[in-house]
Amino acid sequence: MSWLDLTRPMDRDLPIYREAVYADPAFEVTPWCDVTEQGYCVTQLCMGTQTGTHIDAPRHFIPSGKTLEHVELDWLVGPYHWVEVGLHDVSVEYRAAGPHMLFIRFRPQARLSFEQFHALLAGPEPVWVLDGAPGIVGQDMFYFHRTLAAHGKFLVEDLQPDAAAKVGPGGELIAWPLRLVGTSGSPCRVAWRPA
Repeated sequence: MSWLDLTRPMDRDLPIYREAVYADPAFEVTPWCDVTEQGYCVTQLCMGTQTGTHIDAPRHFIPSGKTLEHVELDWLVGPYHWVEVGLHDVSVEYRAAGPHMLFIRFRPQARLSFEQFHALLAGPEPVWVLDGAPGIVGQDMFYFHRTLAAHGKFLVEDLQPDAAAKVGPGGELIAWPLRLVGTSGSPCRVAWRPA
């Protein structure tokens, strides 16, 4: 089977996180030089570490948390465990030690209970791959992110929704960030191949 790209296209339509008094850096692509002037073409990229499909290192929410260079390459490629959070139930596949990634899908308006979330946190996976908007009953919108970071977990998020909807149990994931040092995250390319 061939790989399915789960990465959001990085173009002028790319959504950028913003709230009332804050916005992430804009994504900008600017010509730097071209072939006719310089003999080659270079383009300048400006963006934040959490632009588009990206990985959050624990440092994104915890001042003393690990930065991106602490993620192991082996954690970012291979099989994964799978969880789906629906409106009335949570489907969890058996989670023995082995895969380093947990793919977690939140259906629209679905929420985990505090107890369910903390039971999942006790699992062995250092990298979580998120499809959908996470919600924990009785908690604010960033509780999910802060708690993952406090547990030393890395989070891959902002997948291309239509492609991510095709991911199910079984198969392999790849999530390759840039090799940035000392950062809270990086844009990354994410792909899935079914079993």
